Amino acid sequence: MMLAYMTADIGSHHNRAWAITYDIAVGRDVLEGKARKVIELQHIRPAFDMLGVCRLPWVELDFDLAWYPRIIEAVSGHSPTWDELKLASERVWNLTRLFSMKHIPGFGRKDDLPPARLYEEPVPDGPTAGRLISREQVDALLDDYYALRGWDRDGHPTPEKLAQLGL
Repeated sequence: MMLAYMTADIGSHHNRAWAITYDIAVGRDVLEGKARKVIELQHIRPAFDMLGVCRLPWVELDFDLAWYPRIIEAVSGHSPTWDELKLASERVWNLTRLFSMKHIPGFGRKDDLPPARLYEEPVPDGPTAGRLISREQVDALLDDYYALRGWDRDGHPTPEKLAQLGL
């Protein structure tokens, strides 16, 4: 979930990828596969924004994603596949990254890092008391995330990725 907060395109927010259920299912200490899951979720939720639909049916009611292209077809006559919708969402994700790079001097990896206290100060109480994530783990998550996104080490979309997306 931390990676989802770190890389949200609207600032640290759960709205872009609610990955905590995956964290619970696979375990807190497992890093493998977390970046891939966050990216998957980051492509689904913005697709809902583009469609102007609520996340509630999918998240809370287990509404099958396959219905969304069918609904679009019924309303508009256009029949996109879910893969086409995710690709459009990936374009949006990369465009918002480029927007930040253009308008925030030096924007990059440093802007995706959580506050240092999250890897310097253990959780004070509760079920995770005494735990923290290391800076090395944070960097490993970002490295994996950037590689899967087709971005460079500083979190910038590569020319190859932009060409692949037609941007």
